[in-house]
Amino acid sequence: MKTKKFYLIQGINFQPGHRNLFLGFRSDPSAKIGLEMINAMYNGIVESCDSTSELFKGELRDLWGNAKITNFEISENELKFTKTYEKRPPIINIFTKKENGVWSGTFEGNDCGTGKTKCTVTEIDNTFFVS
Repeated sequence: MKTKKFYLIQGINFQPGHRNLFLGFRSDPSAKIGLEMINAMYNGIVESCDSTSELFKGELRDLWGNAKITNFEISENELKFTKTYEKRPPIINIFTKKENGVWSGTFEGNDCGTGKTKCTVTEIDNTFFVS
C-alpha cells in the first residue's frame, strides 16, 4: 500500500527591492531611496493529495504572508511549484538540484518581478505525524 508523501521546504528568496535609506527625519530632503537585495526566508510543507496521487498541495510562509503551493513537481534534479498569495497573481518557482543537495533557482511573478531563490527539501515519512 502506497502512503502519502510529505516534503518540508526551507529557503531564501534573493529579491531586488527598494528601501528608504533615511539620513535623518522622514521630511529631511537628504533622505534617499536605495536599491538593495532583500533576503527573505520561507518555509512550508507539501503533501500528496492522497496515497494514490502524484498531485500535491501545500502551504508556505514568508515575509509577505501565507501562500498556497500548487503544481508541485519534484524529480531527481528538478523542482517546480507555483506559490499564490491571496488576491495576488501566481509566482512560478523553478529549481535545479546542486551537488551539495541545495536546490538553486529562480522565481517570477507579475507583481514581484524575478529573482533568485535557494531551498532545501526534506522528504518525511507520514509516521512523523504519529504521536
